[in-house]
Amino acid sequence: MIVAEPLRIQKIRNNRSRPGLRRQHTKGIHLVSKICNATTSGVFDGSDEISFYPRSQSPKTYFEADTETAGSIALLMQVSLPCLLFSDQKISVDYFGGTDADNAPQIDYMTEILMPILESNIHSSLKMIVRKRGFYPKGGGFVSLSVDPLPLNSPLPPICMLERGEIVSIQGRIVAPKYTSDKVLSPVLLNIISELQKSFLDITPDVTILKADVLDYQGISVVLWAKTSTGCILGGSGIASKNRNGTEVGMKAVQSLCNEINHGGCVDEYLQDQLIIFMALAEGESSIRTGPISLHTTTAISIAHQLTKPDFSHVDPTHLAVADYLRSSESKMKSREGILSGKRVQFFKGKSAVNALLRESYSKSSKRPAVSDRSEGEKLMNQLTKDALFFRVDKVGKSKHLNIHQHHPSQPPPFSSDGYYVWIYEGSLWKTYALGLVVVLFTLAAVMFPLWPVFMKTGVYYLSLGVLGLMGIFMVMVVIRLFIWIGLVLATGRGGWLFPNLFADVGIIESFIPTWGWDERRGERSQASRDAGNRSNDDDD
Repeated sequence: MIVAEPLRIQKIRNNRSRPGLRRQHTKGIHLVSKICNATTSGVFDGSDEISFYPRSQSPKTYFEADTETAGSIALLMQVSLPCLLFSDQKISVDYFGGTDADNAPQIDYMTEILMPILESNIHSSLKMIVRKRGFYPKGGGFVSLSVDPLPLNSPLPPICMLERGEIVSIQGRIVAPKYTSDKVLSPVLLNIISELQKSFLDITPDVTILKADVLDYQGISVVLWAKTSTGCILGGSGIASKNRNGTEVGMKAVQSLCNEINHGGCVDEYLQDQLIIFMALAEGESSIRTGPISLHTTTAISIAHQLTKPDFSHVDPTHLAVADYLRSSESKMKSREGILSGKRVQFFKGKSAVNALLRESYSKSSKRPAVSDRSEGEKLMNQLTKDALFFRVDKVGKSKHLNIHQHHPSQPPPFSSDGYYVWIYEGSLWKTYALGLVVVLFTLAAVMFPLWPVFMKTGVYYLSLGVLGLMGIFMVMVVIRLFIWIGLVLATGRGGWLFPNLFADVGIIESFIPTWGWDERRGERSQASRDAGNRSNDDDD
């Protein structure tokens, strides 16, 4: 109806444990086919191939869509919303199914985040009413949506969300069955507010409890959202079944929201992929500032490009080349392990990154922007900050703990050589995938050991003996070097080590270089410690 192109999709959900269409997918396709007056084939549960032939818009102004299960109402809305916007008349749709489900946006995410963002950016009236909640496994939810179409012959305006602004408010909603005791819900609410206030010192969260009349459900649903001074809305959520602790779900929602804010983007992980279709259909250039690009977003971009031929671009490739260099051993940039929101992360000091850009190894590649002095290095790092390849944190004293209290309520601050930063960009993951493949192959080989031919079993036997022999030699060497050290201390008062870097954090070859090293004398050690401390505070901290 929008681009008037027939469509055939093959190998649907081919890599899933249950490939092919599910009930909610078929219902969504049927709904769109009604709106577009389309003919379809292959639309049934389990189908891995469909054909879709759109025609003119249906003259009807009211439609219904029922998953007949607890299938997500939000997913049905996502499918139908673009068609509703491009219709030539106001259309109302009643959706029936699940309002709060795993692996799909919760209905409060739609009402409080997606719909307001669309209304403010595309200037259309989207009226949505949640008439009844529906949870797994019974469903029974009921949501109404009415959409005022775009003005006749008017294009969809471009979406521009590049300035996040300051976080001005945090709100949330906890939804539970009406028979849920306050003794269960109150600790969840208090814990959410307490955790949010730890990270947002100047903001009082407004989180409410809604007891809903739902069918046979004993869990809770939590959705949190943060609004900024520029109109951005970032969300975090969690949902629990009866077998999951409600406090844990609240913590998941808090951590999800904090992570989205830490990334420095104007949209969260879930909103970024939902906006792709509207960016593709808009006239002109649309731009949104995001955190890490999700797999769903990459897929949405690929499909949107095939359907509407827009050009999507991400971060400047030269900036990614700089990030790859900084994350590599070639840069010799010192990074350390810290703890942020209970998770282990790698962080570095800004000055250390600039120093790495000034090393000779940086200029060896023409793919990286030229850097001739510290000023240019800081400007380049500031551009990487805007690309959300890393974000700024505070180091808490001398400990490994980090926090972002002073930075995430506003637009990410300019790069500072004295600041500390945590990577968002992960670089190429081919080594991780290769290692995973090796582990799988090794496991399969081990399981099939009884089927191995005799010569392979014999080879493994001798290889094992070789490994044990090397381990024995290593242990003997460790004992010998210890006795040498003790003997030298007793004889001369100064110890010396055979292979002093044997247990240092270096490569295998470097562990045996140099062959010999003397212990520093007491005066030398104190001066060396002071020098090392000064260098650490001066450069990498």
